[in-house]
Amino acid sequence: MKNDVLDDDPNVCVYCRMETDRPQVDHVIPRSRGGNAMLDNAQTTCWWCNASKGARDFPVNPPPGYRGMWPPDWWGLFP
Repeated sequence: MKNDVLDDDPNVCVYCRMETDRPQVDHVIPRSRGGNAMLDNAQTTCWWCNASKGARDFPVNPPPGYRGMWPPDWWGLFP
């Protein structure tokens, strides 16, 4: 599964949109909250955002070097 997810956009984090040299596969819905280990629940993240997210819906803190508002507009959290 990891290679299938990373093949789509292997070096760009879905949360911060920064390039990463250490991509990780994140569960959109964390497994601890009922998410599954299928491709439709997987996305590419940087290690920082994945660690910051934990079992939450979104990362709490932006990665070092991120510029801009956090959380970013593209998450669609604010009307």
